[in-house]
Amino acid sequence: MLVVQVKPDINLNPNDNTDFFDFFEKEITKSSSCSSTKNLYTNTLKNLKEIRKTLKFNEIDYTLITDFEFHLKSKNLHINTINKRHSALRTFLNIAMKKGLLDVNKYPYRDFKLKKIPSERIALEPNEISNLENLKFSTDTEIFRIIRDMFLFSCYTGLRFAEIQLLSKKDIEKNNGSVYLNIKQNKTQKFLQLPLHLLFNGKVLEILSVYEKFDRETIFPKLTNQYTNRILKLISFISKIETKKLTFHIARHTFGTYLAESTFDPYLIKELMNHADIKTSMLYIHNSKKRIENKLKNVEWK
Repeated sequence: MLVVQVKPDINLNPNDNTDFFDFFEKEITKSSSCSSTKNLYTNTLKNLKEIRKTLKFNEIDYTLITDFEFHLKSKNLHINTINKRHSALRTFLNIAMKKGLLDVNKYPYRDFKLKKIPSERIALEPNEISNLENLKFSTDTEIFRIIRDMFLFSCYTGLRFAEIQLLSKKDIEKNNGSVYLNIKQNKTQKFLQLPLHLLFNGKVLEILSVYEKFDRETIFPKLTNQYTNRILKLISFISKIETKKLTFHIARHTFGTYLAESTFDPYLIKELMNHADIKTSMLYIHNSKKRIENKLKNVEWK
């Protein structure tokens, strides 16, 4: 009689001694996300390491998440920043579950509700846009002009900083007077089509015509976000917009606000800004000063 001896599965529970930090770092390296998202992932891992010297998969539980929450609050981070850190951690836990490294039944966010408050959408006023447009720069401050133009391009199109940096000549389609921008957005992975010839009375095309002439693949030169923000701070001082911190978030919000003020059409805003949810687009409509003024004009005060 042949006896088959079955070797016991020594990896029956292989994840108990698997290092989650090591897994996290490797997944960040493999990620195709933009640099700002990778920075978020790196900061999230850094914060986790501040509360745990080591972390095995079998040590991931609800207590870890609440400890993480308490630690982030102790650093006086904004509630939405804390939300982003949790969302980043949750992203990698979801990857771990898909790879069979974490038991779905032990998912720690099952009973933990993330908290978030609506962020203020600061936009530039028409006179502030004009101040930027009318700035004159010398050859010694050429980089100021380039960054000013990149910022205005974002105001006119709603593109994020990373998208503007990746924008290339092959993304521009010209046909019988029509000029379309066709890109796959890095953040949402959705395709965006913008009719540049119909935006801001041709101001987008004026900027484009200047930078298309350069012998490089991308429209604008490669710059870091940090360096760009430093120059924008100086530009805001020169243009007397000191009460608002110029960032590409403000530029994108300016585009959304202009769309809301001009069209009152949330579906157009959703399409041109590639929002995942119409509720995000509606925020621009709700915050529209013109919409509020028009409604108040029809009020009969008693």
